[in-house]
Amino acid sequence: MLNNKKFVVMDIEQFPVITMKIFPETLEDANNWTAEMDVVLSEKRKFVLIYPSINKKDKAHKKEDMEGMKAVRRWLKEGKALLSEYCAGMIMTADPQKNDKEQLVQLSSVISAVYGVSVFVAETLDKSYIQANELVK
Repeated sequence: MLNNKKFVVMDIEQFPVITMKIFPETLEDANNWTAEMDVVLSEKRKFVLIYPSINKKDKAHKKEDMEGMKAVRRWLKEGKALLSEYCAGMIMTADPQKNDKEQLVQLSSVISAVYGVSVFVAETLDKSYIQANELVK
């Protein structure tokens, strides 16, 4: 059984719809993401990841960011097959103030290839949840 109190990066309150609380940029965040993803995958149930429009952290720690990306890539070597099997999709939410929908749409194919999961872009958080619920039906 999933315990939301032990999750730092993901909000699993509405599982199988999971909302990202933060964008994992640092090594610590990436390690939390991989550990939490292992717990989610151990459920062996379809789920969807929603990425709200999240303000990324100050880019002062580029070396740490690279270490975080390396940790996720290492995890993907083992975890990508299960992620592809159980994750029905990732939904990125556009930020109308940043007018970033088109940028996210272009990025979605790259993210899909890296993670082995369909990636969608929604215009609002409400639309993200509607689409997520459709994907896990």
